[in-house]
Amino acid sequence: MKVKTISILLLATSIIMTSCGNSSTQPTTETKTIAVSAVAKLDIFNDINKTRQFLSENGIGKLGEWKSDQMGGFFSITNYFQFGGGTMQNNIAYYLESENESYIQTAKLTLNINNKSENKQALTRFKELSVATFKSLSLEIPKGLIESIDTEKDFESTNDIFSASVKLDKSKIDTWTLKIVTK
Repeated sequence: MKVKTISILLLATSIIMTSCGNSSTQPTTETKTIAVSAVAKLDIFNDINKTRQFLSENGIGKLGEWKSDQMGGFFSITNYFQFGGGTMQNNIAYYLESENESYIQTAKLTLNINNKSENKQALTRFKELSVATFKSLSLEIPKGLIESIDTEKDFESTNDIFSASVKLDKSKIDTWTLKIVTK
């Protein structure tokens, strides 16, 4: 939308400038305005509402509205979905992010393991939701991604359309992140 507005303003300015004054003050070169729209190579990320809807059906909560973060970016997130036992339950959430209002650049699924005695159950849930995420986005799961969760190793894969990674940040709270980024 911003590109179209700027293009129209540039065109209008060009017309006004070339129609004012005598022929000696008119520009001798033609001004052309080309509108370029930004799109994600991962097609579903161009439909923010559809992406939000599909991922919201995976059982961990509804993704919120697509909105500005007031710092030049845009996002939509779920609340943390709590599961497991103990005083500090494990939790998992989706994050959609972009620097462009028109499309999603990154989708993340983040698991926080607060109760390490339930590590195996939490990782099983993370794997199931990772598979559901790829299925919801109509993407093939990169070879080795699920195995990396089983072996607790980081993983990265890239192709012409998107990159996918799994990262484990070990601390008092183990944090697993599945990240899908469009090109």
